[in-house]
Amino acid sequence: VLTARSAAADVLADILARGTVRVGVFADVPPFGSPNAARELEGFDIDMANMVAKSLGVKLELVPATAANRIPYLITDRVDINIALMSVTPERAKQIMFTHPYVNTALAVYGPKNIPVTSADTLAAFKVAAAKGTTEELELTALNPKANILRMEDNATAVQAYLSGQSELWAGNSLIAIELAKKNPNKEFDRKFVIR
Repeated sequence: VLTARSAAADVLADILARGTVRVGVFADVPPFGSPNAARELEGFDIDMANMVAKSLGVKLELVPATAANRIPYLITDRVDINIALMSVTPERAKQIMFTHPYVNTALAVYGPKNIPVTSADTLAAFKVAAAKGTTEELELTALNPKANILRMEDNATAVQAYLSGQSELWAGNSLIAIELAKKNPNKEFDRKFVIR
């Protein structure tokens, strides 16, 4: 049986021997990870991945991931580490090891100011888009099993569902909401309530 410490040492030895660190990142979640005009990934998580590779003295291989496949990629050895905006939860901690967070954000429900949603209890009347496997999707389901959640395959399609009017609300990260509001000035991102 491997301890968490020896498993981490084995992964580090593999990375150094291979000369490459494979990092799971989002490719559709600005400002954490998204393509720039040259179609290269950029953002907070990409910067952090570059710092990790540089500090280890190895090449960086970015592996685009979705919320739902971040943990499976780690468990199946498709990536060495994830730097893909992930909430620390007891369920996830049973499967993977976490480092200290490098950013503190809130998960919340956003939408137009005129929609009277103030808690998960009031979600049944309105459709809220959320990416499958994200903490916001799981927490909203736990808070209100009858909530009208439009579960999308990834973050980009959840955002697009809200932007296109397919849903009245969107559940996501506070920093992402700020970025989306800047890029979509005709769409309201009023914070309705904090999920966590």
